Amino acid sequence: MGDFEQEGTALKTWDPSAVRFGPIPCCYSFLWNTGSPTDNSSTHAGIDWAPWFINQAYWMDQISGNRSLDVFDMHAYFGDNINNAGYTNAQLRAEVPKYLRTYWDPTYYTAGDDANWITTTQPNRAIPFLIPRMKAMLNTIYPGTPLSFSEWESFFGEWEFTTALSDADAYGVMGREGLSFSTRWGGPSAYNTDNNGNPITTQPHPNYTSFKLWTNYDGAHHGFGTLSVSDQSPASPDVFVSYAALNSTGTTMTIMVLNKDAGNTANVSFNLAGFNPTSYTSYTLSSINPTAIVSSQSQGWSNTQSFAPFTITLLVVNGSESAAPATEWHMQADDLMVPAGSTGLLNPQNYSGSTNVAITSAVFDAFEGAPACSGTLNITSSTIYQYWPAFIYFTAPTTPGFCHYTVTGNDGTGTTTQSGWIIVSNPSGTVSITSGNGQSGTHGSALSAPLTVTLNPGSSGGTTTGAEIFFTTSAGTLSNGTTSGSKVIATTNSSGVASVTLTLPSTAGTVTVTAQSQFALGGTTVTFTETAQ
Repeated sequence: MGDFEQEGTALKTWDPSAVRFGPIPCCYSFLWNTGSPTDNSSTHAGIDWAPWFINQAYWMDQISGNRSLDVFDMHAYFGDNINNAGYTNAQLRAEVPKYLRTYWDPTYYTAGDDANWITTTQPNRAIPFLIPRMKAMLNTIYPGTPLSFSEWESFFGEWEFTTALSDADAYGVMGREGLSFSTRWGGPSAYNTDNNGNPITTQPHPNYTSFKLWTNYDGAHHGFGTLSVSDQSPASPDVFVSYAALNSTGTTMTIMVLNKDAGNTANVSFNLAGFNPTSYTSYTLSSINPTAIVSSQSQGWSNTQSFAPFTITLLVVNGSESAAPATEWHMQADDLMVPAGSTGLLNPQNYSGSTNVAITSAVFDAFEGAPACSGTLNITSSTIYQYWPAFIYFTAPTTPGFCHYTVTGNDGTGTTTQSGWIIVSNPSGTVSITSGNGQSGTHGSALSAPLTVTLNPGSSGGTTTGAEIFFTTSAGTLSNGTTSGSKVIATTNSSGVASVTLTLPSTAGTVTVTAQSQFALGGTTVTFTETAQ
């Protein structure tokens, strides 16, 4: 971790515009257990590796006064269990389109990536729920840190139409769930090439063509809309999904429809609430014509349409919004992670526009198969001003899990909603002051007794040994025996005890020192009060 901090900080001196991605673990299991004997949950109080790393990066950046981590990046592979299952090609074609559910589905369990043997601290640990889980962790531990997948792929042949379906689904999921950066392992390629880069096939790969549906469906560089809108379906995501967005003027809605069912037509009824459609053009990629996008003639909109088996269809719908909101607003952080039974804060805030927004409701609700949670939401400041957010305090349930919430607001022109997830982790551990509180000494001198705290991990899943405690002083200098400054990290011994010494400032006055545990152990804080005479 020290090397990462040092090199990440130094990189900015070499190239101030550099964006630092890290730490890039290979896959889901490595988020929790790296397998290293010197850098693992066993070496830092049983804390899973990812939350430990994020927490350490945040604290060390607080100490240095510089950011070392711009983007939390990982490889998002889940398909090895499919490849190793001995499936026939027909079975693979049925399984591959499902694996994207590991990115977003709060109910999707995948046996090949069962984390029961990896972690004892993550809620619903056998359900990856990868993007919301990781966003919640980042938003809570190191706010302002985006999430990136620098490698992902579908684990099937480039010429397989199943790969095109899976890729098209991935682009929709990543956009809808708010992933900030994404790189496919092996970017979609138009043709197979020889060692000299010369094409050796005459038709583009299906997954290349499915990528064009998102980015250049008509050959004139028109692509999917830029403003995501809610798109819900009662169908199983194993056989049918769709995604929707508006363009910047609200005059065109794009709807990407994926019928993953190889044997049945999808008969769909659309309800475009808030949008008045007039006409549309369809652009289709199919398993029977997998290398070409086939467009229809423009025609009047129909709320009922059919989509052939194994097809990807983009509907480009012309029309207008019924009542475009005067102000766009969003959640300052839509996904958060908190210990069971604890409290937290949601801040709906202005994104663009000058009209105030009245928050009318905030509820925990059932969503995507996850039941409504028993926690509470309390709107304490109900107005979003142009430069000031609303305040919604929540209390998490006492049982770990995934809690979906929806917040509703009205700007006088229209009613809109925003939603997100509260990831409820194990109950919090505690930190208590053991000794050293209430001392006094001559200004400029070291206090006679160290400032000592004791960690009780409780039911957090962590242990007492090797936990980092973050000490911060309002004045003077702290020392952990190795480093010194106004902020230092001390490590607990086998009894859960960590301590620092305080050298008082050169002027008389009251000095406060806070000690905080890592987020994964509850992130609890205690405060010492000392006096410089």
